[in-house]
Amino acid sequence: MLRAEKHSVSRKNKVFVLFVAAIMALFTLVLAACGSNVGGQGQATTPTTIPSSQMQKCGTVNTLHSQLVVPTDQNTAKQAVNCFWQAYQQCQPATISYAKNELDVGTINTFVLKNVGGKCAVSVGVQKFIAPHPPGKATIYTCGGVELQSDGLSILSCGDAGTIVIPSH
Repeated sequence: MLRAEKHSVSRKNKVFVLFVAAIMALFTLVLAACGSNVGGQGQATTPTTIPSSQMQKCGTVNTLHSQLVVPTDQNTAKQAVNCFWQAYQQCQPATISYAKNELDVGTINTFVLKNVGGKCAVSVGVQKFIAPHPPGKATIYTCGGVELQSDGLSILSCGDAGTIVIPSH
């Protein structure tokens, strides 16, 4: 009887984690679809003038709590990271979202890349959440650049958020 109860609890935990991941993926997609134009660190300015049809949506990388931070879907993560890296290399407008989920807390980072006067500008909207509540308002930071690493994409010097690594495997 005790073994059946443990199996039931374990299954409920897995269902809960999957439910939270699905909700976070939905919030991330909605946030990524919004787009933004940012000013200085932590400040939002006017909405972007780039039509959403011209903004390349590179996708979402989701991670779940574990000893190592790894994407839940490595193929999707590699494609999203490569897409954003290529857009950065060509200084073309693009977005990528990275949701780092633990059991009941997490962070959603939505990165926006724009060409401002021939120079690539990268910003991030950072949202934190505690389940079962939805993510709070995004705090916007201007980032210092993007580097491709062997384990993913490093978005450098994003204000108080620091350097954020989007894992690709």
